[in-house]
Amino acid sequence: MAAQEGWPEGPLGVCFLTHTFPRLEGDALGSFLLNLGMGLQAQGVRVIVVAPHGPGLKESAEIGGLAVHRFRYAPERLERLAYRGNMHELVAASWLNRFLFLVLILAFFWAALRVVTRGRCQLIHAHWWVPGGHGG
Repeated sequence: MAAQEGWPEGPLGVCFLTHTFPRLEGDALGSFLLNLGMGLQAQGVRVIVVAPHGPGLKESAEIGGLAVHRFRYAPERLERLAYRGNMHELVAASWLNRFLFLVLILAFFWAALRVVTRGRCQLIHAHWWVPGGHGG
């Protein structure tokens, strides 16, 4: 791909923002995003994933050839909103979870800004309006 004026040289960079991405190789959770990212990379697009940290996960990893950056939004024992499929129910259930959700959105924004800037990404692909769209 030819670089456009004002854009960095090299392959197009896309940053995926999601709260649901495979935690490890073979994890079915968010596997459609992994497949999309791998397909884009096969076409010469550079894909970087930004997702929340969760208990037991590494902050940086490579899954399916994609760079994955997981951001912290609370002490590990309180990182309970992502990867469960019921974030909206958890947020509605308690004031602590509402506060954690606000912190997650702010941490998502800062992590996305850092990765997009350092990773020289030209496009953001935010998944789900909440929270990926808010972070984007």
